[in-house]
Amino acid sequence: MQNAFRKTNLVLFATLWSMNNASASVDVTTTNRGSIDDFGFFAGYGEAYQVRATGSSGSRAEVTRNFHVFDLSNLSGTVTSATITFFHPGENGQGSTSYDSPDSSETITFYDVGSSSASDIASFTKALGVFADLGTGTSYGTLTTDSSVNTLDDSGTFQTITLNSDALASIQSSLDLGGDWLIGGSLPTWQPDGSQLPGGNPNANERIFRGSTSAAFANLPPTTLTLDGVVVPEPSLLTLFL
Repeated sequence: MQNAFRKTNLVLFATLWSMNNASASVDVTTTNRGSIDDFGFFAGYGEAYQVRATGSSGSRAEVTRNFHVFDLSNLSGTVTSATITFFHPGENGQGSTSYDSPDSSETITFYDVGSSSASDIASFTKALGVFADLGTGTSYGTLTTDSSVNTLDDSGTFQTITLNSDALASIQSSLDLGGDWLIGGSLPTWQPDGSQLPGGNPNANERIFRGSTSAAFANLPPTTLTLDGVVVPEPSLLTLFL
């Protein structure tokens, strides 16, 4: 009798849990984000997630690529779709507009990040390999932006992209393993000699999320990963039915 009662309660719990979480959507904010330059140094580690490509007197380029880290260890389920929302800092009297480029628009490509790079990021290790990894590999999606994201106050602008099927497969793997999920972004269209610009300009700047490097923006809104079909388990509820 007791076993039958216990089994009935477990079925009831499973039914209620399924009804409440069948179409769940969860927002996961970054536990870490930043950028790394082409010398292998972390640039403004923490809140600075600028993506940059700058000509230097027609010689060496200075390039930074960004990364965003999300902790998925307390989530479960099967992800059906995913988006990422980024924040473009406002100008706020700093003279640092988020979009800074002579081009009418720029496109950032986001890539997978290997496990070794994830370890180097976590340990704050100088590594050119991390820089290379952030701009190569499997593409998870793109963000095309322009000067319309710039604001003259500190309000800033949010911009959301939809991640592709390769990203979903990677997210699902991180969910199943119970670990972090990372993404890296770069400007793949930039040329060191400025030849992508009319007439060529070796000193041209292309900077996205500019202003995230300023001390005035120490408390910027986090980057947010939104997952559909994923829930935060509440195992403590099970004890109510046992």
